[in-house]
Amino acid sequence: MGVSTEATGGSSPNARPDKAGYVYLLQRHDGWYRIGRTANPEQRFRQWRWMARNNHYTLKIITIIRTDDQRELEAFFHNLFKSKRTDERHNGMGPRHEWFKLAEEDVHTFYRWGEALGAISQADSKWRLS
Repeated sequence: MGVSTEATGGSSPNARPDKAGYVYLLQRHDGWYRIGRTANPEQRFRQWRWMARNNHYTLKIITIIRTDDQRELEAFFHNLFKSKRTDERHNGMGPRHEWFKLAEEDVHTFYRWGEALGAISQADSKWRLS
């Protein structure tokens, strides 16, 4: 998995620009978690804010991971937590297969992977969901 870190500010020499991006973990107010990916976090989180407001949900960014291959990293996390995936519809909140009922330890696992791979904190105010 080719992953770059924010700390080094670089990417691997083999990284393809169309694959680079971010994988994020969001938490909904009722305990469901969303594992998703985006090339543009500012735009994607603006969409999430709109969807959350229109569906009366509260969302929180847990962590964001910069990666050279957003599809590969998202697929890794989806596979890691596949037993916790929901088949429920999440009214207006995106595809149902990207929502997970994660335990606290699962969230810590995601976060630890993010730290190891160069997670980006939710501290960037332009990415806040509230």
